[in-house]
Amino acid sequence: MRNSFKSKTKAFENSIETMQSDLQRLADKGNVSDAFISKQNRLLKHLIAYYNEAQPLVISLKNQLIETQKANTRHREKLTNRIIQFESICILHGILDFPRFLSLSKEILIDWATELHKDEKGFMLTDGMKTFIKELPEADRTIVETILFKRTNKRIAMLLHQLNTSRKKYGIKE
Repeated sequence: MRNSFKSKTKAFENSIETMQSDLQRLADKGNVSDAFISKQNRLLKHLIAYYNEAQPLVISLKNQLIETQKANTRHREKLTNRIIQFESICILHGILDFPRFLSLSKEILIDWATELHKDEKGFMLTDGMKTFIKELPEADRTIVETILFKRTNKRIAMLLHQLNTSRKKYGIKE
């Protein structure tokens, strides 16, 4: 597109110069009236004035475009670096399945994070931690899971108790 614009601009400049030369030749030969020459000169002056007015605008827009492209490149690099930093943090914390999380919608992730945050001490085990626990000997694994899931197991026990109380209250057998 740039070469096309440059070539059209050059063609416009050449056309104006050619028209001026042709008009001068006609005037020198005396084949046309003074009124025609004046009219053609006015038209050429309008075209030249328009061109002279448009060129700085085109240059300004071109410069603005270049600055915008540079700013976008800097912003893209900053975002790319931020993504790499987050991925590195995930790996440092044993979160190796972050691509799976990135495939989830923003809304799902926000809801999930909000629910864990409401719990105050809520958290998710990373894949690295899950693998570590899974590879522990049975006795150690049981101890770790008991510690990690103590609060959750208490909540489950409380919910089961509430369920059983409700069943008894309404005479529902198990």
